[in-house]
Amino acid sequence: MIGKEEYIKYRFERAKESVEEAKILASNNHWNTTASRLYYAMFYAANALLLMIEVNTKTHSGTRSKFHEHYILTKKLNKESGSLYSKLFDLRQLGDYETFKIFTQQQIEPYILKVELFLELVKNILEDEH
Repeated sequence: MIGKEEYIKYRFERAKESVEEAKILASNNHWNTTASRLYYAMFYAANALLLMIEVNTKTHSGTRSKFHEHYILTKKLNKESGSLYSKLFDLRQLGDYETFKIFTQQQIEPYILKVELFLELVKNILEDEH
């Protein structure tokens, strides 16, 4: 059986991989899929944080809700982190499910750095707790 620590580490590694995938997609002007990978980076990182405090979720909406409850409302992370997660959730929904929705570089590229900075915050929290 996989232990809690290994699972948290795995989820955070997936978050970092998702950002790297987003950069590759961005370099090829695949902005809808870039937005999706950035969202998944946020999702995996939030999931790692929630697992650390033994909060399990079954859905994307559940993860987002519990992340806000345990990390944004408690001010362990700033409001901007919560807004970023929500914005990328919405962008992913639009890009994946809205017919004829095509994102541009100007709309998506700024989120790459924001997600990288968010992952640094998460990394610090994970390291502080261990």
